[in-house]
Amino acid sequence: MRILSFTLSAILVLHLSSCSVSHLSPTQPISDLHKDERIEWPFNIDARNRLLVEVEIEGEQCVVQIDTGASGVSLPHKVIQKLQGAGILQKQAAENQEFGIAPERNGKVASRLATRGFAIGGVSIPKDSWISETPEDIGLVGGLLFQGKYLSINWDRSVIVLAKQIVVPEGWPNLPFVFRWSNIPIVQSRIETESADLIVDTGANVTVVDGSVLKDAGARLMVNRNAANLSDAQPWDVSTLTLAGQNDASNIVLTRARVMGLPGVKDRVGIAGSLGVDFMRRFPVVIVDYVEKRLVLAPPGTRSLQVGELDAAASREAP
Repeated sequence: MRILSFTLSAILVLHLSSCSVSHLSPTQPISDLHKDERIEWPFNIDARNRLLVEVEIEGEQCVVQIDTGASGVSLPHKVIQKLQGAGILQKQAAENQEFGIAPERNGKVASRLATRGFAIGGVSIPKDSWISETPEDIGLVGGLLFQGKYLSINWDRSVIVLAKQIVVPEGWPNLPFVFRWSNIPIVQSRIETESADLIVDTGANVTVVDGSVLKDAGARLMVNRNAANLSDAQPWDVSTLTLAGQNDASNIVLTRARVMGLPGVKDRVGIAGSLGVDFMRRFPVVIVDYVEKRLVLAPPGTRSLQVGELDAAASREAP
């Protein structure tokens, strides 16, 4: 099995206002998500613009990155050892190639089969799931953990919520998406007049588009004095970036957008790029809806609501 990851933070280090990983509040674990239950994870954003939460895995505290651009789960060596010792993961690793937008930097990873289910931060991972090992101290959780759930990110309150059921207030924009590679969400967009499918990617600190797509669209390449630090990535100015809603009236149009161009993305993975955290932070609340396959965005200026308040807000707005 291949564990896909499209995280770009390893090569795109930006000088953003963010905090380093200090103490993260531990989660309140529950056995699993049922119809009316929710799990809340306080998060931090580190110097690489990663969304980090602290979760409990079989009694071991572990910091993980929330990455909707990854299909699976990668855990640090010490956690893998603990799961092996408990008989949860097979000791024999399967050869595995992790590839994505920057495959030459991802390299090969070892994956192990779960012989029985276990929980990450109170969310169940089923038996027979493949879990990969990361050489870093920080793990990564992707679509395997989120499928069948609503993933809500509240930027103002620094809280991520996973829920099985939610009612969204009327008037919040929705961008339908499709799944590729099992559980990676892809939205349709246009850069000027060029079509560009983009991954909804909380693991990418910036929005990244294939350089050839940007060139064909007539985007303007900016002079990048830090190019040596950003590898092959270059900043481009885009006059119009349109994200497809349910109809033309519900499209989201960004004007004079700045994106990063990276050569060869489309040739490698068949997708034009990633819609990153820089875009999502424009909205007080972002909901990646793995149930109804949509990206829901609270309009800028909306008082940010906890997921628990969304149901009440929607009820007040109902006729």
